Amino acid sequence: MKMFEAMQSAKRSVNRQSGYRKLGSAEIAIAFSSDDAHRVVEFDAFKIGEIRTVEDPSELRGIGVRIRMSNKQWSFYLRRRMVGKLPTLIAFNLDQPVLEFAGPFDRLHFLRVHKSIQAFVDAWARHSGP
Repeated sequence: MKMFEAMQSAKRSVNRQSGYRKLGSAEIAIAFSSDDAHRVVEFDAFKIGEIRTVEDPSELRGIGVRIRMSNKQWSFYLRRRMVGKLPTLIAFNLDQPVLEFAGPFDRLHFLRVHKSIQAFVDAWARHSGP
């Protein structure tokens, strides 16, 4: 999916921002899934690490946190988030269940590092374009 390609630009942008480090250390892997594409983004302490494409959805079983939206939902969320018209993923999840957790520890871990994840998603929205 074309919008997932903008993740690499978002990674470079976030890793250059000194303010990102102030959000704290985030050691977590997040699966971003759409109808036809999957990416795993590894958050390594104070930077975004590897972003990899996953062809076989069964490879996502070991990932504790997954953000799953349809292609249409991703386009809508990123576009509206870019202009400040939608809430964070946590608040969006209250109306549209898009966050999936393998267990309670994964949910708590996500809540601890969600600002770092949201900063990346917001950069992704900016780099996805209109």
